[in-house]
Amino acid sequence: MTALDYVKHYVSFPECVIFFGLALALVILVNLILYLCARIKGGEPDREYVSAGAHVRHNYSVWVQRFYELVFSANSILFFMTVYYLIERFYNVQPYKAYFVKYNDWILLALIILSCILTTFLDRVLIRLDLISNDNRGPIRFMGMIYMAVLFWYIKFIYENNNYDKFIAYFMGLMIGRFAYFDASFNDFWYTVKNGFANTPLLLLALGCTAVLSYFGFRTEFLIKHIGVVTNVFIGQIFFCIAIFIVHHLHPEKWIRTEGRAYD
Repeated sequence: MTALDYVKHYVSFPECVIFFGLALALVILVNLILYLCARIKGGEPDREYVSAGAHVRHNYSVWVQRFYELVFSANSILFFMTVYYLIERFYNVQPYKAYFVKYNDWILLALIILSCILTTFLDRVLIRLDLISNDNRGPIRFMGMIYMAVLFWYIKFIYENNNYDKFIAYFMGLMIGRFAYFDASFNDFWYTVKNGFANTPLLLLALGCTAVLSYFGFRTEFLIKHIGVVTNVFIGQIFFCIAIFIVHHLHPEKWIRTEGRAYD
C-alpha cells in the first residue's frame, strides 16, 4: 500500500464516520462525567455572592480544560514518535534515507521542538484553554508523559512488542530532561510531580478513551496493525481531538444554569 492508499483507508465511508462517532461519544461522555463530578464534589466557592450553579460551571470548565490539555500534551508526544517511527521503518527512498540515518538525532530533536509548538498551537490557538494557569500547565503536561509511559509499558510487556525499545529510551531521556534539568530545585520537581498526580482521574479517563478507540479500531480493522501500535493510537487520537474541537465550540458549560442560592 502507498501512503495515499492509507489516507484513503482512514477517510473511507462509512468506516471513518462510525469511528469518529465513537470518538465524539467518548468526548461527550467525559464531559458528562466531569459535570457530575463538579455537581457532587464541587466544594465551596472561593468568592462571596457566587451562586452554587456558577461554582459548578467553573469547576466543570476547569476540569474539562485540564483533560483537554492532558490529551493535547500526550498527542504531541505521539506525533513526534509516530513520524520518527514511520520514517525509520518504512521510508527507504535514497538519498534521503541516508540523510535520515546520518542526521537522525538532529531530526528527532527537530520533531521534539515541533511537538512543543504543536502543543502550544492546540491549547492556545485551536482551543483556548484560558482557565489553566501557567503553574498548572506543567504538571498536566507531566501527566501527558505518564500517559505515554503507560502506553509504552503496555506495548512492551502486555502486547509483547519490542519494536519501540529505542523510542522508549529516547522518551525516558526526554522525560528526565524535561523535569529534572540541572538548575531545577527539588521543590520545583516535587511541585510538578505532586500536582501532576493530582490529575490522575483525568489520566485514567484519557487512557480509558484511548483503550476503547484502539479496541474498536483493531476489532473492526479500521486501524491497521502492521504500521505500528503508536501510529494507530495517534490516528485514533486525531479523531478524538477533532471531536474535542467540536464539543468545545458548542460551549456545553453555557448550558449549566447559574441561578440559585448565592453564598455570602
